[in-house]
Amino acid sequence: LNERRELWRETLYETSRSIIKKSNTISEAVVKLNQNIFEELGVIYSTNRPKADQSPNESIKAGMASCTGLSILLIDACRSVGIPARFVGTPSWINDSGNHSWVEIWDDGWHFTGAAEPVDDKLNDGWFAELASEGIPGDYKYGVFAATWGKTETYFPMDWLPGVRTYYSIDITKNYNSRKILTDLIPIRIRIKDNDGKRKSVNVIVKNGEKIIFKGISKNENNDSNDHLTFMLPKGETFTFLAPYNQLNHTVKDEEIIDFIIN
Repeated sequence: LNERRELWRETLYETSRSIIKKSNTISEAVVKLNQNIFEELGVIYSTNRPKADQSPNESIKAGMASCTGLSILLIDACRSVGIPARFVGTPSWINDSGNHSWVEIWDDGWHFTGAAEPVDDKLNDGWFAELASEGIPGDYKYGVFAATWGKTETYFPMDWLPGVRTYYSIDITKNYNSRKILTDLIPIRIRIKDNDGKRKSVNVIVKNGEKIIFKGISKNENNDSNDHLTFMLPKGETFTFLAPYNQLNHTVKDEEIIDFIIN
């Protein structure tokens, strides 16, 4: 897209090659890259990065990047060793909780993964899959788009450069719609913050009466700002949410984020 043009292949080739040298398939190579390349290059997720649209060397110099810079870095790492990869994103989730960028790679079809967000040894999984399945085809706010060099009738809507229509895209929203799981359960997302507003990883328990039905660990600042501990719960029922020094009785009505503040 609009990231700074630079000679990134020499920067990324040797490191990427050493990571994937024992891989047997393209998908396996991508998983290994996603699991290791960021630590090897000293780049972490952080919204304190200098800017969203960082080039690989800008992210390496800063030692941090948000989802856009991380995606650009993983895509270029893949391309440096001959793996086809493209940039994918949405300007906004359907619940208006934020935007996101991620990566698709080609291995007898397109497969997705979150940059610096590997899910075990799998592709086509991630915290954002459920949100992406709610995208609206043809909608430049709520759709899912893949960047392309080919001249198309669709531009890539960049959240960090609103209104710019310079870069071409393919609307791939329907690919993610097909992953939607029909359910009557409502996503309730839990966010734990300290007094400074920083997200913390702590144990969270959900009880139905006296019975514990779910346990989980909330996400901290190392995770994407839209990635939350999520519980799928039946509408209309009341549950007790327990976090350190916090307790909340809550009746599930609609999808929402519940915030807890801890010292």
